[in-house]
Amino acid sequence: FIAEYGSGSPIIAIMGEYDALPGLSQKAVAEKESAGMAAGHACGHHLFGTASTAAAIATKDWLAANKMQGTIRFYGTPAEEGGSGKVYMVREGLFND
Repeated sequence: FIAEYGSGSPIIAIMGEYDALPGLSQKAVAEKESAGMAAGHACGHHLFGTASTAAAIATKDWLAANKMQGTIRFYGTPAEEGGSGKVYMVREGLFND
């Protein structure tokens, strides 16, 4: 997914990655739990995604508060575990500007 605020240059792009692995429980507990199958390793990309989202929001707020021109664009990165998600984003021309 792509979220965008503002218009014009500069274009500031921030990428966020998320662990979207099958078998992980969605319970809010301190330790990883399986949802009944192999749980994977959940290596922390979900934290990177959250921090990247916060950075995009903070940049958006700064642009608005200072009445600055520019575009902040947040890319939710798919398929990060296999390493090919960004390849598809490039092929689709998402970074051409």
